[in-house]
Amino acid sequence: MSEVAPEPSSPWRWLPWLWGLGLPLLSGGILLVAHVAGWKSHTSLLSGTSPGSATTVIQGLVYVTAWFGFVILAPIAALSALCDRALKRLFDSRSGDRLAGPPPELGCGLEGNAPTKH
Repeated sequence: MSEVAPEPSSPWRWLPWLWGLGLPLLSGGILLVAHVAGWKSHTSLLSGTSPGSATTVIQGLVYVTAWFGFVILAPIAALSALCDRALKRLFDSRSGDRLAGPPPELGCGLEGNAPTKH
């Protein structure tokens, strides 16, 4: 009897987790460094005031970009990674078929193609 070798796992299977957890950590780290360095005071370009130099503009843009990345993009990336993991676990636990749909015991009416008459 010949044994079937298990399929090698895809090297891309960790990509959603790297994206979903790496982006918040990276943007949080950059924001922390920029905040400790005092670059928040260089965001005057948002209010329309004239910045002092080109360095001030760059420091302000780095701070604002890191802040938006941490406050807006990081939660979206983290939630998408968690949802991706939860859905994969849900569909992998049900008979190995990822496109199985809802279980028949839910009675969703998706069991047959023909409409039912009452």
